[in-house]
Amino acid sequence: HLPLLDDTSTDWYKKDDEYFNNRDRQDLAPFIEELKKIYYPTDEDLDEWNNQREQIIRLALKKFLLPYFEAEMRRELREASFKAGIKDAGEKLLTMAMEGPYRPSHLLGDNRFLVPTRDLPIVFCNVDVHNK
Repeated sequence: HLPLLDDTSTDWYKKDDEYFNNRDRQDLAPFIEELKKIYYPTDEDLDEWNNQREQIIRLALKKFLLPYFEAEMRRELREASFKAGIKDAGEKLLTMAMEGPYRPSHLLGDNRFLVPTRDLPIVFCNVDVHNK
């Protein structure tokens, strides 16, 4: 959300989401000043027309542009989190798949109670992770 107009309270954390999401409490001045540079004429015009232009800019920001920007940002964040989750899960699966099978430690070393029969073959798997 945009900065709030009356953000002087010290107990801001006690307020509900509606307080922060209300467009009437958000400071639209940075957007409006930039849009004034574009949509206001360079020559002097009547203040009545400039007031109308400012009302139109505020309406366009509140009803069309800011909801669109918010929806686009949510969509991009959802896609980025989905990709990050898939990448992380893939890396974890790769480390789990590349971990060898369970081999009891008493079977790997010299054990005086076991007769070495060579029944535990060691299999190596070479996987090219980077597809080179």
